[in-house]
Amino acid sequence: MPNNELKPCPFCGGKACIVSVNTFRGKRYKVICKNADICPAHEVRTKPYNEKRQSVEAWNRRSRDD
Repeated sequence: MPNNELKPCPFCGGKACIVSVNTFRGKRYKVICKNADICPAHEVRTKPYNEKRQSVEAWNRRSRDD
């Protein structure tokens, strides 16, 4: 699996995406589940990271393996 490929959501199995957020520390990245009907983005997400790679790694560590 390429380093930037996101695994499915560990809760609903849906697709995930990387979003950028502006914080007092500058631009940061987090991964959220795109299936808002089942997994509200404010609940199924990673914390903000400085690099996209870090947020992808955090998301993929908690994803279920099918």
